[in-house]
Parts: sequence; C-alpha cells; structure tokens
Amino acid sequence: MRTAFQAWLAHEHQGDSNRISAVAVSERGSTLYLGLSDGQLEEYKINSGPDGVWLSLEARKTVGKQPIISILHIAAARRLVLLCDGLLYILDQDSLEGQALPGVKGATAVAPLEGLAAAAHGRMAVAMRSSRRSVRIMVFEVLAGADVSTTLGAAALCEAQAELAEPLAVKGMAWMGSDLVVCTALRAMLLQLPAGTYTQIFALPSDSPSALLVQAIPDANQALLLVDQAGVFVNALGQPTGTALTFPTAPGAIMAAGEHVLAACSDAMHIYNRATAAHVQSLPWLEGTQPNPGQRLLAASDPSGSCICLAGLRKVWLYMPVALEEQVQQVLQAGNLEQALALASAGAANDAPWAETAFAETAFLLLHELSSIRRAKHHIAEYLLQVRGFQGIEALEGVDTLAVHLLTELGGPTKLEALLAGRTSVKLASVGPLLEHSRQWHGLALLHSARGEPRRALDIWQDLAERRKESLPASTSGRTFEETVALATWHSAALLADAGAASESVVMQYLPWLVDSAPQHASTLLKARPLNVAEVLALLRERSLPVLCEYLDHVVVHLASRDPALHTELIMQLSHAALQLMPSVDHSLPAWERARLRRSGSVDYREGTQQSAARTRLLAAMQACDLWDARKVLQLLRGSELWQERVMTHQKLGEHDAALRVLALDVGDIRGAEAYCEQHAGPLGGLALLRMLLAPGQGRAPLYAEACHLLASRGAELDPQEVLGVMGPDMPLPVAVPTLERMLRERTHRTRQTSVLKNLHRACHLSAAAERAELKSKRVTVTEERACHLCHARLGTQVFAAYPNGTLAVLQVNAPAVMAWNMLLSLP
Repeated sequence: MRTAFQAWLAHEHQGDSNRISAVAVSERGSTLYLGLSDGQLEEYKINSGPDGVWLSLEARKTVGKQPIISILHIAAARRLVLLCDGLLYILDQDSLEGQALPGVKGATAVAPLEGLAAAAHGRMAVAMRSSRRSVRIMVFEVLAGADVSTTLGAAALCEAQAELAEPLAVKGMAWMGSDLVVCTALRAMLLQLPAGTYTQIFALPSDSPSALLVQAIPDANQALLLVDQAGVFVNALGQPTGTALTFPTAPGAIMAAGEHVLAACSDAMHIYNRATAAHVQSLPWLEGTQPNPGQRLLAASDPSGSCICLAGLRKVWLYMPVALEEQVQQVLQAGNLEQALALASAGAANDAPWAETAFAETAFLLLHELSSIRRAKHHIAEYLLQVRGFQGIEALEGVDTLAVHLLTELGGPTKLEALLAGRTSVKLASVGPLLEHSRQWHGLALLHSARGEPRRALDIWQDLAERRKESLPASTSGRTFEETVALATWHSAALLADAGAASESVVMQYLPWLVDSAPQHASTLLKARPLNVAEVLALLRERSLPVLCEYLDHVVVHLASRDPALHTELIMQLSHAALQLMPSVDHSLPAWERARLRRSGSVDYREGTQQSAARTRLLAAMQACDLWDARKVLQLLRGSELWQERVMTHQKLGEHDAALRVLALDVGDIRGAEAYCEQHAGPLGGLALLRMLLAPGQGRAPLYAEACHLLASRGAELDPQEVLGVMGPDMPLPVAVPTLERMLRERTHRTRQTSVLKNLHRACHLSAAAERAELKSKRVTVTEERACHLCHARLGTQVFAAYPNGTLAVLQVNAPAVMAWNMLLSLP
C-alpha cells in the first residue's frame, strides 16, 4: 500500500429544496461546476493551502426548472454544455450566457471527446430518444468565437448521426478514438462513426439488480465497463483486454486518472493500478460523510487527472494525486524496495529528474539488506535463476552449479527442484554428493530423470517411498512423509508413462512396486502405455484385484479385445470383488424370506458406497461385454444375493424361467418379472410366471395376490384356456372371479368385434360386385359420326373403351393391349 491520492471533503451543499445533480471540473482543475436539482448552475473556484482544499462560490446561473443531469466543459471552445429537461444548453464559459441548441429534444446522455484530440476539437456526442424502439446518436462540433446568446446555431455543427434499435434510454457514453461506446442500463454497444454501424459488447439479464456504467480511458484508447462488482477493460474492437478489476462492493462511481482507476465503494474509495489491476490504496470515508448504501454518485475530473471530484446529493469530495517522487520516498521508508524500483522506472520513462536519485537510494538500501549472508545468498540465487534464461549467457554450467549450491544451502526445496527438473548444465559429479549429503533425494531423482537416467531416478523414488532413504524433515521441506511418498509415486508414474523416457522393460521392472504403493497411479499408467497384455495380467493376478479389474476393463472395453477368456475373467474378477463386499446373511432362512424381511425393514440392510460402486461396475461390464462364459459366472453367483447379476446371467443363457424365478420368488419383484416377460420371454413367459406364483414350491403358499396382479396387468395377452389350466383347484374362487370376468369380457368383446369386421367386409364385397355387374350391363351405341373423347378421331373399326360416364376413348392397338382387353372382357 502507498499514498497515491489525498482526499478532502471540500463542500457541503446547504438547503433542502435543491440537491446536487451534476458535476464537472475545468481543464486545469481550477474551477468546479455543480448542477442542481432546481435547474441552477453554480461555479466554484477550487482553493488549496496548507490546511487542505475548499471551494468558494464565483457565480450562479438559472438554466431551467428541471434538474441539470449532465455538465460538460468543452475547453477547446471555452463552452459549457448542460443537459436539462431533455434539452442541450450551450453556455459561454466566462459569462455563462447561452441558450438551448435547436433540434435537440429528449436527450438522455452526452459525452465529450477527451484526450489529446479534445485540445483541438470540441466534439461531443448526444443521445436522445427518437421513438419507443430506437435511440438517435448525434455528434456535434462545438465551435469557438460565436455569440451563443444570439447565434447558437453557428456555435455547434452536426457532423454525424446514427439510429440504434434500442428500447431503453442511453445512460452513458464514452469515446474510443473515432468510435463511441453507448450504454443503457442493461446493454453496452460499440458504435462506429460515421458509418453508423454498431455491435453489442455486453448485455445483462432483464432482472439484473445493477446497471452498466462506462468510463473513457482516452490515453489508452479504451473504455472501462462496470458490471456489478467487476470492471472490464474493452479495446477499440469492443473486446475485453487486460486484467479485470474486482471491487469489494458494487461501486457507486468509477473514475480514471492517469495509471489509476478510482472506485467509490460503500466502505471506502479504492484505488487500483490500471495496468496490473493491483490494489494500491484505500481512502476510508470520514465519519458522517460516507454515501448512503446504493446511492448513485457523480464523478468528474480534469483531462490530466490532477483533480478528481466525487459528489453525492449534498457533499463534494476532491481527490488530488500525490507526486510520484513523494510516493517513492514513502515506499522506501516502508522498506518496499520492489515497489520503489517500479515507481522509479515509471518516473524514468517520463524523464523525471528525480528518478536517478531514487534508483541510487534503492540500491543503497539493497546493499544494506545484503549485509546479512543468509539474505545475500537468497538474492544472489534469485538473480542467477533469473539471468540463466537470458540469451547469450556464458559459462552457464557454472551459473547453474552455483545456483544449485546456493539453493541447497538455503533449504526450501521448491525452487531447487524446479531448477533440477528442467534443462540444466550442472555437472552431476559436482552437485550429486552435495544433494545426497543434504538429503535432497527428490531433487536428485528429478536431475537423473531430466538427464535420461530413468532407472536411477526410479530407484531413488522407490527408496523414498519404502523409507530406505531418509527424507528431509517437514520443518525444512514443508512436506510430511505421506506427501513425500505421494510426490515420489506421482513422478514415478509420470516418468513410466512417457514412452520416450522409459522403455517397456523399465516399466515392467518397477510396475510391481507402483501397483503395491500407488494402485491409482498404476492404473493410469497401464491405460497410457501399450504393454504386453499377457505379462501385465500375469503380474496383476498375483498383486491387486482392483488394478486387475481396471486393466481388464481397459483391454476388453477400450481396446476392444475379442478374446472370450479375457471377457470371462473380467466378469469373474468383478463378481469376486462384489461378493467380497456383500454383507453376511442368515442362510438358514430361504431367499424369499430374507427378501421379505428386507422390504419390511425388519432387517437393517443398506448397501454401502463401495458395494454399490462394485455392483455398478459389474453390471456395466456385463452389458458391455458379450463373449463371457455365462455358465461359469452363474456357477460363481449361484446362491448369492447378487439378484440382478444372476438375472442377467440367466437371460444370457436363455433360461428365462430361471430368471423369472429369481425375480418373482427370490426377490419378490413382480413388476420386474413382468417387465422381463415383456422384453425377453413374451406370453409364454407370462404363463410360466403365473405358474410359479400359483405353485412357488419350497413349502410356500401360493401367491394369489401377485397372481391376480399379473392377470390384471397382462391377462389380455394370455390364452384364457391356458390360464384356466394353470389355475389349480385350490385357488379361492372370489380371488379368481374378477380377473376371469375381465378376461372373458375381453375375449367376448374380441370375438364380437371380429364378427362385426367380417360382416362389414362381406357387405363391402357384395356392394362392389353389384356395382360391377350394373356397369357390365350397360350398352353403348356407336355411329359413324362418334369420335374419341381424347384425340377426336372417328372410331370406325378401331378398338375403343367405354367409361362408366359414357365417354369413349380409342385404345392403342398392340398385341399386349389386345390380350389385356380380351382378358378383361372374359372376366365374369
């Protein structure tokens, strides 16, 4: 933090009838203009002295009866432009005399051209409402010399204008070169002048609680958009650029002054560096002077940023920048040498005479800090790390070796390891013993890895993980032993996954250790490298079931292996894993009784996370693989609680009755059994399911309620005679009667419907035959004068046809046609 600006409460407006509604500062920051809510303009002189800054009233002018909502100081033309009641008033700067500009009505915003171009051109943009759906933007050149009290038309010339399709009123504008950023409450657009084309830059949702604000930054040809608590810089193309600013609360106003951006937040005025987005200073509000929460503030500044004004409804604050030389002295006294160098460099870029002195003072302070050899080593090491990347550095081997020695003595392995992991020119003979003596084992392994010696690096990492080498204490390295092991295994897996760094023989040599110490890294490695599948499987079968399952899944599903043995092994291994996670059950009870107790809640059975994940993987593999031996898998799953898996296995074997027995009798899932019949077994499966429910066996009573539910839902698909054959004599008649009634009613309806359709078809046939007979009985009289209806040729002895409506037409005579005609005539 440094003192970049000083603040004063310069004025507090008196009176209850009017409030501050607009503010402007003259070109050199000597005069302040206030617009009031009763239409008055007040001119104040800005005074400064040892006691602070204050204002003194110089003049007052009544412009209108409505609030003045905007004031522009056009320095090039020595004019004041006021926006009041939708009209644009142009006043002489000295006399404050003037009148409204003709042709401008319904204006909502006005923006002056700023920056270097403003010194020669008094250009301004005016936004006004032209209709309910459009906004007109007009650009005026404000000229000097004319008497604005009488010849106002000659004082402002319209240079360009454009129409925007926008239902909302324009609230703010900012120039970027010859283009204009136009903002409503919800949308920001870039208007290209004089072409009049525009593009949208940013838009807020219609229910956004805050509105868009815009601030021009003329010296960078940019604009700053304020969106809630973020400030986004946009360039001349309307694209975001640089680093966005983040404010603690939504600012009531934003201002740009030189390299700084000032944001008036609820707690303080916050100042940021425009280029780096770094927070520079906070100026808290004095007690009793802070703005009300959510209050919109008014801001203005002179072009150089030497005087910034912030106004509320009654109070006026002035912010003056502190000279850069004074800021350098402040940060030097605070011991912030890095910031002092940055500020001195900024002064040197502007040819400031004090910059060399600031450099010298900073250098002396650096030498003073280097009086301690611990600090000297640190700075020298930082210097070496920085310059080693420069072009044309000689004796790089010596530079790198010295940097390794210094970083090793300083401790803190992060920078040392980052250096050793890259391309270095150190001699291993000179730094190896040093790293071993200081127990920088991880750094030494990184050095071997970078030099293309994977086995030596992996040996060190394996020794670290298995505690055969003592690692640095946590107080020195900043890592616990567990973190050291994790780091060693991660780097080992990354090295082994790189085909260019480690051969397949190296991978197979260290894979057993990696499988035991870091199974997840081992799985990632096996999926990344194309290795000998048989060798890897032989190794994994003896070590890790989870890694084996993941690798088998990778080979079968992702590598699309068509080896049935691998498909079967994958399903078998996943089944073993799922069975190991299944809780113990009371096998003295039959399966259906255990299922009933679980459904009723009498037995606490909740599937754990690991068990659920294992079953999900098993079911997914069963669906994805199609070459696995279902009989071998069924033999493993027989009698287990993996009901769904058993059903899928029976279904693959085509044993639908067995699958239905598992669903309906063992699990009690009647609806699942019905769905299985619909997908796989069909009506025969429905009869088999009904037979199971009525005769479940194992001493169980018939499941009449479930059987009736089945008949009610699928009875229409079943043959009533077969259903009656399945129903036993012991089935209670009151239970079966409603279902049988529905079945008989449905069959009767189907029989009657078929009979009706048959008779309808017969009636249609008889009607067509009668019509045909009637047509054949008709006679046609042909005379010599009768002609063809189509070609108008006389019929004579030609072959012709008679249509039902009596029309005659000549037929083309050829052998097929004559044959067809004779066949038609021979039809009964």
